[in-house]
Amino acid sequence: MQEYRIARKQVPFIWEDIPLLHINKPAWGMCADGIEAAAQLCYDKHTLYIKLSAQEAHIRAEVREPLEQPCQDSCLEFFFSPVEGDNRYFNIEINPNGLIFWGIGRNRHDLIRLYPTTPMLSPHVERFEKGWSVDYAISKELITMFFPSFSFKPNQSMRANFYKCGDKCVRPHYYSWNPMTCSTPDFHRPQDFGRLIFE
Repeated sequence: MQEYRIARKQVPFIWEDIPLLHINKPAWGMCADGIEAAAQLCYDKHTLYIKLSAQEAHIRAEVREPLEQPCQDSCLEFFFSPVEGDNRYFNIEINPNGLIFWGIGRNRHDLIRLYPTTPMLSPHVERFEKGWSVDYAISKELITMFFPSFSFKPNQSMRANFYKCGDKCVRPHYYSWNPMTCSTPDFHRPQDFGRLIFE
């Protein structure tokens, strides 16, 4: 099982100081040359900060409507189960237009899509030569609306996985941080999550 330690930082911080978590495990034989993806996380007393980035020559960014599926485009995803013993998880999927799919459930079949307003996550998308990135913040208050016992504490852990995908890209592809163990494409598998540990 993959593990990553989430650094505790004070705002303002510099992303270059935060260790990379590499999203580099090809899944279901669907990989594409020249694609690299990574995540970075840190936290303070009230907020979890996430940055996801991808190097890819052919960026697809066509999905713009609020209830469409960002995974059809170039997409970076963060799935996490905040509380040990509770098998519900959040899934957050974002494309290069900043379109968000945010859901909560135990698997893809009972997933409920939440409708995020911009201030909830405040995503910031940046394009650069042959790639893009997005960073956003999740408040403790937002997490405890669904998981009341959650808190940011040193040595506390939560289960999670990170994904890079592009269902309708020039080269459809699927990558994960912690390896996938199923035979057909499905990221909604808490049993394949790795572990994040708060420092």
